[in-house]
Amino acid sequence: MHQDHNRSLQQIKTPFGSLVLNPLLLITILTLCTIISSKVMAQDFSFLPEKEKILTFADYLFDTKEYYRAVTEYTRFLFFFPDDPLVKVIRLKMAYAYQKGEQWLDALRLFEVLWQGYADQEIGREACFQSAETLRLQKKYQSAIERYRLFIETFPEDERVNTAFFRLGCIQLELHEWVEATGAFNKVKPNNQFSFEAGYLAEEAKKLPHLPLKKPALAGILSATIPGSGQMYAQRYRDGLSAFLVNGGFIWGIAEAFHEDQSSLGTILLFIELGWYAGNVYSAVNSTKKFNLQQIEKKLTPLLDRCRFSFNMKQPMERARGIKLSFLFY
Repeated sequence: MHQDHNRSLQQIKTPFGSLVLNPLLLITILTLCTIISSKVMAQDFSFLPEKEKILTFADYLFDTKEYYRAVTEYTRFLFFFPDDPLVKVIRLKMAYAYQKGEQWLDALRLFEVLWQGYADQEIGREACFQSAETLRLQKKYQSAIERYRLFIETFPEDERVNTAFFRLGCIQLELHEWVEATGAFNKVKPNNQFSFEAGYLAEEAKKLPHLPLKKPALAGILSATIPGSGQMYAQRYRDGLSAFLVNGGFIWGIAEAFHEDQSSLGTILLFIELGWYAGNVYSAVNSTKKFNLQQIEKKLTPLLDRCRFSFNMKQPMERARGIKLSFLFY
């Protein structure tokens, strides 16, 4: 009875034991499973319609930052399916790819076409807004300001108006237009994603005109009166001391030369001193401007950082996908 029980256990364990004792068989089975699963996956993908394949691959390229290749695939879709209902969505995605790839002229051109062609639809409104964003990213700030204002005037009820006002405030901060920046931030409505930041930035922008800045004209007058005093006023003490010693030395030398009837030497020293004296006045004015710029940048840099953190680069493509879904439902 005991021997029969052991024989039964051996029969149960044999199949698993053979796998352990025969690694070649195990490897063969795993290889076959891998081949079969890859064929199944390829077969499933092959059942997708051709246009879905192109769009899936194009979106994949966009998500992996292959923007130039993504544009090529979107162009392929437009070539093979020119009458498809999703053509306008694909053109918007192309514009996003141009924007992300920093091909500014192509992005602006395509956004303009979509805005003019679909001004009464979401795609047209988004294209108008993104044309302003493209100009901002390109650092063409005056043109960006004009485009944001145009968007606000054309689509006053659009949800992106708050974003436009916030962007305006950030640009005007960078241009040192404190009053205009404060006004733009104050126009951001409460209870949206920018309301807290806009309120904080508006309060901080109000303080910028009242920074303890120096007056360049006063610095120039001081250094013209006493060389080096303008630099001292600008808190450039080492430069001020150097200017005082150098100019003082030349003035003393000129006085001694004329006192000793060495007019030729005195004239040469006077000619050299005029250059040092003019440089001393210029240095005082320039030192004051540098001091003011440092004070402004010290206060402004954290504010601009908060502006930059507000921009989510993934938002445009997500909006395009939302447009696509809503369009399909209609």
